[in-house]
Amino acid sequence: ARSVDDDVVVLDASFVSKFVLVALRSLQMARKWKRQQALALSFDDLTAGAFASKVLPFIEQAQQKLFASKWCDGDAAPPVRRRVSELARDINACTAALDACRRARHELLGPDGTARVGGAPVDDGGARALEKQYAECVSLCRSKRAVELQVAALAELGGLQLRAGAAGRAAESWVEAVDATFQTYDVVASWPSHIDGVVSTLGLAAVGRCIALLGQLAAQTTRVQLEQ
Repeated sequence: ARSVDDDVVVLDASFVSKFVLVALRSLQMARKWKRQQALALSFDDLTAGAFASKVLPFIEQAQQKLFASKWCDGDAAPPVRRRVSELARDINACTAALDACRRARHELLGPDGTARVGGAPVDDGGARALEKQYAECVSLCRSKRAVELQVAALAELGGLQLRAGAAGRAAESWVEAVDATFQTYDVVASWPSHIDGVVSTLGLAAVGRCIALLGQLAAQTTRVQLEQ
């Protein structure tokens, strides 16, 4: 029996966004500001702002050029300026949250996993509080779509969990970090389908982070699970 889903082609907005960004860069180089503005605005509306961090700079630049005087660029429209400021504020909030986690980790942990004051083992309460702080940072970065900061927080959270002896939770954090990088669920279990063009799609830095995370996963898995 056929399902209605058999006749549906899923639209991959992330895949489409790559073509849109190439088109926007081409219009930028050609100095076609009206077309650049129109395409960026249309795509931002169509995707309900899901790619705002990538598209808004093109909208802002196009409007600055369109409203330019003889001597300098003009101002973008107030709604655009406001949204650009909100995005910058969101990224700053995520950065501040991750910095706070790192300061707390530095104060709590020494190089060998002992407390810095007195050399005593870190108590469970302090470790749990730090893990919770990292988890809240991950949630904030996810809600603000700050992917790089989210991945960094997850990688560090996994390291904390492994140090506490929770290898299973550490693996979950690292797998989530890889999924966040690819913006796709369960990448580790279906990696062959994601290999082609991965460097050109994600960039060399993101791929390097994924390799490091996969290495950590492999080092903590059993021989039976290693093939997967």
